[in-house]
Amino acid sequence: MTSSWIKNWSYDPDTGNLDIETKDGATYTYGEVPEYIASDFEGADSLGSFHNSTLRNDYDCVRTN
Repeated sequence: MTSSWIKNWSYDPDTGNLDIETKDGATYTYGEVPEYIASDFEGADSLGSFHNSTLRNDYDCVRTN
């Protein structure tokens, strides 16, 4: 899936951290994300829309750079 905002993302099922790297170089870590949410994110028609509707509002986020 291509995105106009997200360059890359990864998920660590051991920690529940979902990391998003944006095209402008920022990296955000969302904590305690369940595996099914990461799976839904991976399969989303629009990563940006899924981020805005689910991740941004429901999970704690830290900008890591």
